[in-house]
Amino acid sequence: MSPSTVSGREEDKQALAFIVGRVLQQERPDIRQVSLPHALGAINNAGLARDYKQMFEDYQSTGIFSQQILGEIGDAVNARYVIQLNLASFNQGSRGRFSLLGYRLFQTKHADIRMFIQIWDTSTGSIAWEGVEELIVAEETSSEKVINFTTVVEASARNLIKLLPQSEVDPSQLSHATSAQ
Repeated sequence: MSPSTVSGREEDKQALAFIVGRVLQQERPDIRQVSLPHALGAINNAGLARDYKQMFEDYQSTGIFSQQILGEIGDAVNARYVIQLNLASFNQGSRGRFSLLGYRLFQTKHADIRMFIQIWDTSTGSIAWEGVEELIVAEETSSEKVINFTTVVEASARNLIKLLPQSEVDPSQLSHATSAQ
């Protein structure tokens, strides 16, 4: 499903879904995956665009997806479970560490991310699994290289995907998971 994000990061939503999808495919090829573009096309083809939009507006204020609409989306994309990604924060920058005559020779490049994932069961309308990842990456460097969005999202997604259950389990037995590094 379409990711959610904090204001100012709206343009990163599709990139977030693409990166997490790619990492999920690499780390867990046993999980059947429908890409966001394919899912959105199927939702639109099923005539659910208005309901999909309304469901997200309701989610913003309640944190709940409508069971009825989730079921219709599950049917449209032929999936029992859907993933809701939320980019809660992403920051990057640098700090000078050593300078000589006004030139920075070494600096610390850093990036941090907080990402939240919920897996919703489209047949029951319940949350089957959720996890949150907070990751800080820092690197001492003398180059202009930055720590980019893709690198941090990939590392964060790998950490979260490692927490996913490994076998078919009753969704009521799944719990939440948290990883912080």
